[in-house]
This record gives sequence, structure tokens and C-alpha cells, in this order.
Amino acid sequence: MRDFAVLVLSVTTLVLGALILLDQPHVPTTIPLAEIEEPGLDALDVAPTIVPGPTVTPEPAVARPNDSPVSRLRIAKIGVDANIVELGIDDQGYMETPSEPLDVAWYGFSSHPSFGGNAVFAGHVDSAKIGPAIFWRLRQVTNGDEIEVALSDGTTYSYRVINATSFSSNDAPVQDIIGATEKDSITIITCDGAFNTRTREYDRRLIVRAERVS
Repeated sequence: MRDFAVLVLSVTTLVLGALILLDQPHVPTTIPLAEIEEPGLDALDVAPTIVPGPTVTPEPAVARPNDSPVSRLRIAKIGVDANIVELGIDDQGYMETPSEPLDVAWYGFSSHPSFGGNAVFAGHVDSAKIGPAIFWRLRQVTNGDEIEVALSDGTTYSYRVINATSFSSNDAPVQDIIGATEKDSITIITCDGAFNTRTREYDRRLIVRAERVS
């Protein structure tokens, strides 16, 4: 995991993960960002889990054109200039979440930006520590907005948003979200929807997909 490998998730593993999350087949529906509700202030008493955890087994390491660590993620429109931490899958098979509300996770089982494919990122929408967190304003991102990913050696890759989609946390299509993509892409995940005070979880996930600018 720590070799900064370019990892392609196996179809079998993704299907297993999807079965954990899906009760029935689901066709993603892109929702205008203006229709996504602001989280309630009662959500601020806990840092929510970002996405229900599929069981994921990484593939063997593959060499990348640039092995510099992924360093920062920037979204100028919403004032994001975030430190990136590399995370993975915990012992329960769940995607790990950043310990700090202003950090962004890059998942080592996904593609490294220098290689292409789908580089997956996630961050908190709010936190008990500070209130609104790094992706509090992610719902304001719209098609055509630019996102930058910087490596520690100063290399920067630019991406343009192509869609933002909100899914129920119980039927999020794992394969579509964290699986391989034909084009060089990044996927950003954060919490969305209503906060359940009993489960202490949001009931939806906001997924932003962007493609590399040539």
C-alpha cells in the first residue's frame, strides 16, 4: 500500500463490494447541486464516516511514471487548498477516513495521478472539532470547474469537473465510484444529505468526478 502503487481493482472484488452496498440494481441519477440540501447543524457533533466500506483487495504493485507522493488538492472556486494523506482499507474492509477535518485522503488502492485512470479522494464535510470541514462547500462545485492535484516534487495535474452525483449511502454503486476509468480522472467523495442522530451518519454521499485537462 505504501509503495505508491497503481492498483486496478478486480471485477470480482468490486462486485463483492457492490453486493455489500446494493439491495437492488441502481441507475445513478445526476442531481443539480442547487437541489442538494445543506447539512443540518446537528451534524457538527461528530465527524461522519465518508462511505460504507466495500471489501477491497488491491492488485500487485505496478510502476508509475512519477513516484512522488500525492501532496495537495486545490479547488479554487470553493477555497480548498488541502494537505493530502495516503489511506487505504482497514481490517474490517472499510475505506479509512482522514483523522483531521481539513485533510483529504488519497486512497493508495486507486490510481496515482501520474499514471492515469481513477484517482480516488475523500474528505469530511463537517467535524466536531471545527464545524464545517474541508468539503463543506463541495456541493457548490459545478461542471467545468477546475481541480488541481499536486505532487511533492511540484508537478501539478489539472482536471475539469464533468459531473456531481448524490447517492443514497445504502445503494452507492461502488464499482462506478472507485473502479477503473478509461480516461485520466479523479473522484472525490464526501458526506451529503440528512444526518441521522441515531446512527450518527449522513444518509447520502456526494461524488464529484473530474477528467484531466490535456
